[in-house]
Amino acid sequence: MYNSGNSSKNVTGASVVDGTLENADYADNAISGDKIDGGTISNFTSTGVDDNATSTKVTVTDTGLGVGKTPVFTLDVAGSLQVDSTSYLGTIRTTNLQDANNNANAKIVFGGTAKTIVLNTDATNRLSIAQAGDVTVNTGNLVIGTAGKGIDFSAATPDGTGSTGSEVLDDYEEGTWTPAVTSGTVAVGSNKYVKIGKMVYLTAWIGSISDLTSSTEFEVTGIPFTVDTSADNAVSGAVMQRHITYTSGFTSIVSFVSTGTKIRLYELASGTPSYKVVTHSQFVNSSTSIRINFSYRSV
Repeated sequence: MYNSGNSSKNVTGASVVDGTLENADYADNAISGDKIDGGTISNFTSTGVDDNATSTKVTVTDTGLGVGKTPVFTLDVAGSLQVDSTSYLGTIRTTNLQDANNNANAKIVFGGTAKTIVLNTDATNRLSIAQAGDVTVNTGNLVIGTAGKGIDFSAATPDGTGSTGSEVLDDYEEGTWTPAVTSGTVAVGSNKYVKIGKMVYLTAWIGSISDLTSSTEFEVTGIPFTVDTSADNAVSGAVMQRHITYTSGFTSIVSFVSTGTKIRLYELASGTPSYKVVTHSQFVNSSTSIRINFSYRSV
């Protein structure tokens, strides 16, 4: 094969590996076998990217790939993806990342001198993960998006000697509830509850009881969560009351749940019988009022 531009200079087969040269004009010694077969090409300017580039960076600009231009982003040999004018080893950083609300100031920083992962929007750090593993939520709430999921403490060594069950804190709730009675009517106050996991803490104020004569047992219904009465889990709470007549021999009153859905008042005595349910006939008048502070395990 001959160089059509200069017929006095031949290109031999040993000079070409798996290819051809066509319509080429090369200066003396410009191409030799050792510079094509496993070597480099002298005085060659690439219009693309090759794996023998000696630069430590490849920049992507608005006009293409290159070295020495102002980058849109840079990927260097140390593994840093840089999207602004400052180098952060092992980081991903941008000051032009838009969030879902099109806020142009959002950015994610990974690594850097602080050795943290930071989610930043509108120049405010929202979330950070420190090198030691601590997670800080600077604004907003930590939202559990799936029912039954929460904070798992199973990696911790149990403090007690009993057998552990679930160690996931998967519920927290605050609210109000409305007590009712099984006989007659009552007035109620602003009654509230707090539920942490399966434990429920509630308060109640009940007054203006209409049934003052019947022998019906006094029962409060409407508790916000069913009580776990299995394995002797029935529980009692404190009661403050006025205008209730004690049965002879009984000296105090407590609240008690044994049916799962109702609170009853029980008189206590040191003798036999040791307890009995308070009935409506023991209420002196409509000024009788009852305050209950109660905690129990829900199902």
